[in-house]
Amino acid sequence: MSGGIDSSAAASLLQNEGFQPVGVTFVVAPYSDTTLFQAEAQKAKLVCKKLGIDHITLEIDDFEEEVVAPFADAYLQGETPNPCIICNRRIKFRYLYKEAQKRNIENIATGHYARVKYDSNHKRYQLLKGLDQSKDQSYFLWKLSQKYLSKIIFPLGQRKKSKIAKYVDTNGLIERKTGESQDICFIPGNDYRQFLAEYKPEFIDNFQKGQIIDPDGDVLGTHSGFYNFTIGQRKGFHVDRPGKQYVKSIDPKNNQITVTGNQDLFSKQMVIKDCNWISIDEQEEIEGLLKPRYRSKGALCRATKIGENQYRIEFEKKQRALTPGQSAVLYQDDKVIFGGIITKN
Repeated sequence: MSGGIDSSAAASLLQNEGFQPVGVTFVVAPYSDTTLFQAEAQKAKLVCKKLGIDHITLEIDDFEEEVVAPFADAYLQGETPNPCIICNRRIKFRYLYKEAQKRNIENIATGHYARVKYDSNHKRYQLLKGLDQSKDQSYFLWKLSQKYLSKIIFPLGQRKKSKIAKYVDTNGLIERKTGESQDICFIPGNDYRQFLAEYKPEFIDNFQKGQIIDPDGDVLGTHSGFYNFTIGQRKGFHVDRPGKQYVKSIDPKNNQITVTGNQDLFSKQMVIKDCNWISIDEQEEIEGLLKPRYRSKGALCRATKIGENQYRIEFEKKQRALTPGQSAVLYQDDKVIFGGIITKN
């Protein structure tokens, strides 16, 4: 529980359905003394007090190893990672499951807008989109295993966000001025560039100035470090070239970024790795709608296995700014079929 709208509503709704929930807030080392996490734990504790349920804090000592370090390493390799997706598998649901087992509690729950359903034909738990398509968060859960899915309840999965916000207000669960949880919990203000400068200063100092080149290798200008950029980015650099220019690729080894016009950002295929199949058994080949980023509406494609947990994705229509490090999630209707990490082409 963060003490925000969604987790507070989830706890209350579970209670209304006859469950006896226990609120859990993580305190993560070495970030446990920051104002951010102290305030979050306090908010969650107050909500639990209003509901008359127990609240506990769990100290997580491997958060940096499991989430923060891989996040920083990915950026410094020229990728754009999704730390929340890593955290869901390696921290959030892992520790909730562990604590539930310890306390002989049958289920675990969060405020995600997603659904879980058991498919007796495939003998698997399916991960489904949340009913509120505008808030659906199934994209962030593709790494979850069948072990975790078998225990999960998503109280908000069948509900609209607008009704949840109204429910919280009507029941006086939280002060709405507190707002919602921020995107990256361990980065105040979501300024990842400042975070990297403080977290890896010895690395950042070596890559302060690099070249901006065009696809032919001609130098167009300089930049302040490759880690400041992501594929498709238009701001943060200046080149003397007609038309709007966008980052097409990132070369961390040589501290170079390649820029080009918008028309050159489109690709019809890519490769994804570290795939995790959820709603059905692994297939050699499959078709579906793939989201190469969270805000994407999805694109029709064919996925073909090319190696261990690796698939080549061929889109029906070219897609813009396919970004290494981002998650790609394949759907069939509302079902999450599998997900993976976009690799460098």
